[in-house]
Amino acid sequence: MTQASNRRRLLEAALAVTVSAFAAPGMPRVGGARAASSKLEGLPRLDGTLLLDDATCDAMSDDWAHVIRRRPAAVLRPKSAQDVLRIVRYANERSLRVSVRGLAHSSHGQTLAEGAILVDCSVLNAAAVDQRGRLDAQPGAIVAQLATTALGKNLIPPVLPDCRMLTLGGMLSAGLLGNTSQHHGALVDNVLELDVVTGDGRLVRCSAERDKELFEMVLGGMGQCGIVVRTRLRLVPARTHAVLQDLTYRHLDAYLADQARVATEGRFDHQYGAAIRERDGSWKFVMQLGRFFNHPWQPDLEVLQKDLRFDARAEPAVMNALDYVYRSPPRPAQIRDPAVDPASNVTMWIPASATKALVTPFLELPVESAGLRGFSFWPLNAARFTRPLFKVPVSEPVFFSMWLNRRAPRGDAQALEALQAGTRDLLAKLAAAGGKRYSPYSPVPSASEAVEHYGAETLQRFARAKAKFDPNSVLASEAVQFTPV
Repeated sequence: MTQASNRRRLLEAALAVTVSAFAAPGMPRVGGARAASSKLEGLPRLDGTLLLDDATCDAMSDDWAHVIRRRPAAVLRPKSAQDVLRIVRYANERSLRVSVRGLAHSSHGQTLAEGAILVDCSVLNAAAVDQRGRLDAQPGAIVAQLATTALGKNLIPPVLPDCRMLTLGGMLSAGLLGNTSQHHGALVDNVLELDVVTGDGRLVRCSAERDKELFEMVLGGMGQCGIVVRTRLRLVPARTHAVLQDLTYRHLDAYLADQARVATEGRFDHQYGAAIRERDGSWKFVMQLGRFFNHPWQPDLEVLQKDLRFDARAEPAVMNALDYVYRSPPRPAQIRDPAVDPASNVTMWIPASATKALVTPFLELPVESAGLRGFSFWPLNAARFTRPLFKVPVSEPVFFSMWLNRRAPRGDAQALEALQAGTRDLLAKLAAAGGKRYSPYSPVPSASEAVEHYGAETLQRFARAKAKFDPNSVLASEAVQFTPV
């Protein structure tokens, strides 16, 4: 596949299974040398396993960036939604905290909590299509599983990322974009119903028509109000094939204008873009466009591209629906590998009119200062995003997404600090331009930054929901600062 389509090739790491102690059926199963810890006495009956051994807790104290470490006191590998409910109730009774994670794809410690009971939702991973053509799935189901399950019924979720090793629960907590989002918004815009374990220990079924406040404060809510244990997703008919083509631009102005125009007109099903640094230090910009179709008919992409101002065009790539899902090969496992360099990542939503001014200084940096040789960079329609906590710029019809996944040499604290300082500077410029950050791939905002990001009214609503659904602050994610300043 093309260089542009092989982007963001993120982790493919299954969580390591550790040895657990034998327990009688129906009794709590506790693994590791610290099972007698007085802090965890009187455990509820669990179908799954609660692990306290050092190896497990150490392994679950890190995320994709390898910068922040927070060690849990125990790791729950649940076998049922009832396990999650029981452990949250137990935590309320014992003044403990609970955190949740799937494959730890966040990059600034959002899923980590020191001394908490960490719920490893990756093991709750069932998925099935119901008789009405909707996808019911547990939080640990990954993108590849969701897609293959739906394709078995000739259906597909409207929005999926190109990284197929993301869990559904993590995607719902963050919001999630895909290369069809210019038509369908974020993944959270396509959720029909949720089963949620609230922070105060209730199992609640919610939707836009039922317990709407919980529904809206969980989607994109970074785990603050509840733990999703079941999701019902909207599906659409799947076409049998996709055809993708890369268009290369040498001039940023032409690239930005054509990308915005294509997003506004909606003439393509698939839209993506990337900036790639050449060996001589110059940049090229690649717009990837595609259509879905039913074989044997095939769309003529050249006709659809006739008024675009690109400089070169690659050969089109035709693939079946499943190969489209698998189009980007995953990276080697990174979460458990201490040899992987630490990262300072940031993802930004930039109003279209401010994009050139914000991006150009970054393009002018030497590669050592930029920390990368390429980044994803494409537009979206603001009107497609409807969930109150998934914040995008709304001052203009189109905004650009910019994904900077940067790593410093491990052991080089000065280089990492330089990247982090650059990230803070970019976010300050982004806020001044009316842009927004994408929570899982950006530093956790300060209290004042949270007000700016969410808006005072939405943040107050979010804080009220937190107080209502998690009054004891049992849910320990540190991804949101609620105190206005």
